[in-house]
Amino acid sequence: MVYKLVELNKEPKIKFSEEIAKIPVPGKKNIYRVYTESHDYPVLDVLALADEKIEAGQTIKLRSFLTNEKVLVKIHKTESVLNLIWDGKPTQKFPSISESRTYSEKQVEGFNKSVMDPQKPTKYPVYLTEKLFDLTSCLIDKF
Repeated sequence: MVYKLVELNKEPKIKFSEEIAKIPVPGKKNIYRVYTESHDYPVLDVLALADEKIEAGQTIKLRSFLTNEKVLVKIHKTESVLNLIWDGKPTQKFPSISESRTYSEKQVEGFNKSVMDPQKPTKYPVYLTEKLFDLTSCLIDKF
């Protein structure tokens, strides 16, 4: 289990690092695994603020935190992939170790085989919603 301070007194917080990849994304958020109609495996993950809903049928603009790349994605299916703890309390019941193992095995089996290739894995993309990207950029620009 990993804990990161992303909000304090209902204000998003950010911790700086010399490496952009090590900067935690601020604010309460959800993570969605996204499927498109043309693939039977997940094609990317989306980090969204807690008040944003990512649902099937939407076409959304996304941004890469690391490369600033912009993409437009039509969502066929999503699944939530995060167990949240807010104010020191879980927002849902945590699965048992056995349930966690089964879930993890199914996730690995469900990915495009190239992502799991031990010799030359394909990078699995993770994007932020525009709203979350803008919040992150704003907090970085303050300093």
